[in-house]
Amino acid sequence: MKKYIYITLVSLLAFVYKAGGQSLHGRISVNDTLPLEYATVYIPSNGSVAVADKNGEYRIDNISKGLVELEFSHIGYKTVKKKVNVKQERNYRLDVPMEEEIVELDAVFVTPDDDDMASFILRKVWEKALANRKALKGYEADIVQNFVAKDADIIPKLMPSSIMFMIRSYVKLNNRGAIMNYVLDNRSVEVAVSTHISNTGWKHNSYSGQTVLASNPSLNTKARNQLFKMLKMDLFNEVYDNDEAYGDKGRKQYRFNLLGNIDYNGKTVYILEARPKDEDNAFYSTKKVYVVDGDWGILRVESQSRMSSRTMECRDIGGGIYMPVSLVEQPAKISFNTLYEKARQAVDSLEEKPGRMVRNVMKKAARLNESGRQITPYVTHEFRITYSNVKL
Repeated sequence: MKKYIYITLVSLLAFVYKAGGQSLHGRISVNDTLPLEYATVYIPSNGSVAVADKNGEYRIDNISKGLVELEFSHIGYKTVKKKVNVKQERNYRLDVPMEEEIVELDAVFVTPDDDDMASFILRKVWEKALANRKALKGYEADIVQNFVAKDADIIPKLMPSSIMFMIRSYVKLNNRGAIMNYVLDNRSVEVAVSTHISNTGWKHNSYSGQTVLASNPSLNTKARNQLFKMLKMDLFNEVYDNDEAYGDKGRKQYRFNLLGNIDYNGKTVYILEARPKDEDNAFYSTKKVYVVDGDWGILRVESQSRMSSRTMECRDIGGGIYMPVSLVEQPAKISFNTLYEKARQAVDSLEEKPGRMVRNVMKKAARLNESGRQITPYVTHEFRITYSNVKL
């Protein structure tokens, strides 16, 4: 997921994928009021996991008949356990209110060297990840990707044709050309795509059931195939990649502090803060990594850069192995009109006269700003992942 170049978000597609057999759905809320996004629904008997969307809605399909035990959990809230007696083939609804759990962070620990608590925790995470990679013999997963873009069509209207040619050519070389053209040529885009992964061991994945669930406007064949390729991922590696901040390579770019710990579902969760050593790099992000004590799995990663924020939720799919169940990337929400004013002020403050290209772009931007069109450009991805048939 980290390889995607689309990093902004204002709103998400609300989508529910319906399958046959018995299904369970409902709404998770804070004391029967506000929806509780990212709340997790877990069925211990088969390892199925679902994550509530921004409206607090969740859905689990193909539930076996009989007494089904469910666990509803969220960081900072009391875990709720429920039982549902599934007797016949129909849809069951279960709304669940959750209560906030008052927790206090322990004292802040600043880590000055490699022998501190933060480094110890990271080493345990990495060691356990290597062991879990071998222990995880297989699983099945259904991924639904929601892809939303709006007002990206202003980019070719503003940029010189030579620059746009370079951008389109570069993206095309990275096998994303059809998607780029689809986004830039339409004012508003909404797409939902799904795929089923069957994993039989380390990086041995097969993909089936790849489907465009919804698209507006319609996708052409090339764009459709490129979206399918983006869903072909190693889910374990999305969390425990050596290039990530907590991997051996990534740790060279970040300084870690142990902020404290909280309780989650009866277990201690350590909160680590990672700050880039090169804080002037706009592409580096400050991270918070939530690590479960004993299991040494990653429960949640929050990333914040100058350009966007990114939240990845993980849950135990069995045997203390924590895998991603959702990822949402949200941009710095700035309207075009605000960006134009900032750019105009920056150009006016220059001591020297700007070049021809800058002047031409500013003229086009001024006309667009005066048109009265309300513009907030963004392109984003949201992923929801449900697991089944986990084998250890």
